[in-house]
Amino acid sequence: MKALLCLTRISEFAYPGWGDAGMIQRAIVESLKRQYLWLDGHFNELFELTTDNREKDILRAAYVGSRRNLLAARERSFMEDDPTASLLHRDLTRNQEQIEMLAATGDGPGLVALIAAGVGLGSRLSGCGADSGS
Repeated sequence: MKALLCLTRISEFAYPGWGDAGMIQRAIVESLKRQYLWLDGHFNELFELTTDNREKDILRAAYVGSRRNLLAARERSFMEDDPTASLLHRDLTRNQEQIEMLAATGDGPGLVALIAAGVGLGSRLSGCGADSGS
């Protein structure tokens, strides 16, 4: 029996009060949104590529973590001159590009490992922001 997570899909996000948000703020949220929506859109395919229960558990945790990272980043403020946030954003973007390229090969274990690493980057990135008090 396949156990799939059924979470509310996030199709579009409104950015209330972000009229003056900086480029890094928008870029971080858009990157985390790209990661989540890609994972959400390919979850069933990825789940079938996994070969054991451990990989399935990692994939489930990555899915939930990706959504959590996106929602957390939306509630935070990021500084334009924060070198850590800039580096993590760059690494997250590169990771997502690698995932999308590797997806064509059908290498399940490799994809799961890259996805888990990307979600870890997203977690550290979303933690770089300051609470905005919303």
